[in-house]
Amino acid sequence: MKFKYYYLIASIVIIIVSGIIIFGSFEKDELISSTESVQSFTMNVEPNVYTAITEEMKIDPAESVVTPKIFTVDSVSLTNIQSANTKMFLTLFPYAFGFPSDQLTVTLDEWTIPTANSAPFGVSVDSTTGNVYFVEGFSNKVGRLVPSTNVITEWTIPTANSFPFTVSVDSTTGNVYFAESIGNKVGRLVPSTNVITEWTIPTASSSLRGISVDSTGNVYFAEATGNKVGRLVPSTNVITEWTIPAASFDPADVSVDSTTGNVYFTEPNGNKVGRLVPSTNVITEWTIPIANSSPFHVSVDSTGNVYFTELSINKIGRLVPSTNVITEWTIPTASSNPDGISVDSTTGNVYFTGPNVNKVGRLVPSTNVITEWTIPTANSNTDNISVDSTTGNVYFAEAAGNKVGRLS
Repeated sequence: MKFKYYYLIASIVIIIVSGIIIFGSFEKDELISSTESVQSFTMNVEPNVYTAITEEMKIDPAESVVTPKIFTVDSVSLTNIQSANTKMFLTLFPYAFGFPSDQLTVTLDEWTIPTANSAPFGVSVDSTTGNVYFVEGFSNKVGRLVPSTNVITEWTIPTANSFPFTVSVDSTTGNVYFAESIGNKVGRLVPSTNVITEWTIPTASSSLRGISVDSTGNVYFAEATGNKVGRLVPSTNVITEWTIPAASFDPADVSVDSTTGNVYFTEPNGNKVGRLVPSTNVITEWTIPIANSSPFHVSVDSTGNVYFTELSINKIGRLVPSTNVITEWTIPTASSNPDGISVDSTTGNVYFTGPNVNKVGRLVPSTNVITEWTIPTANSNTDNISVDSTTGNVYFAEAAGNKVGRLS
């Protein structure tokens, strides 16, 4: 009996020592990741329901043919597991040191944007082609990365200094829509013809933020200063605007539920998540349990759950509209200032960015496990994020690093 006891103690010591030796042998240029199981907080909240005031207007768009610039760029790639011995050890003992077995071969790639200091903010993946579109706030351009060839194409937006902020790809047509925050316009790029069309928002100086295309080709957008949610129907040039019930709640982002067509949006100043039902003009709002959480970006999964980042309190939130239940997970790295968010429609995993700490994170809601990866480029200011639903690859914009990154 004593022999078995000593044998057990010796085995545990060997595992710990082996882990120290293996992890101590990692090289400096390796991708750093950390995994942690976190506690979740759940609360049932009573929503407020309103019938919103709507305004509708037909807009004459401006159409331009622009000449793109095409570049082939180098990519930098890092993998978080380099040693075959380490990989074997972690396969045998996947949780001994906090590494889940599906994270043994995680690779992070970065592509530098040809235009210097372009400030890429928004990013969106065309799930049909795998091409990645992004907007360059400072250089006033729309870009496209073809990851398989390392080719980046840039189109200059006709309206000068329009400050494109977010982008969304229509997966049916391949057309690319973007929000011009200062230009007060919604733009559309048809990559195959190099044609850019722009529609001016009826509300002046509305400060467009988030943008999202639904399954029928309608384009929804958030008007922060205008305090409205808008919709453009490109085929008719009609823009409809719905005013948020309370003044100055500054909607920041929108995401369309592909099944119901309902539109979810965040209200940072109002500390709420809202839902617009376009067919009835009804707006419903849910107040976040913790005050002053600053909900910012939002993403709806394939089952209708609504995930959002809480900038001020370092959490990821989830609203289940059918039950009025909000659940919140605290991000392990303090003060990460979570910004962009995107749900993998296949796995249900939720990816987010942490600009303040230079990380990309993943939440597995079913297990409450959060994994974070540190970006190789220091102080890159990770911003928006988008998951390729076909491959599961995760693309993100590095606003200060002037790069587009991929986690695969």
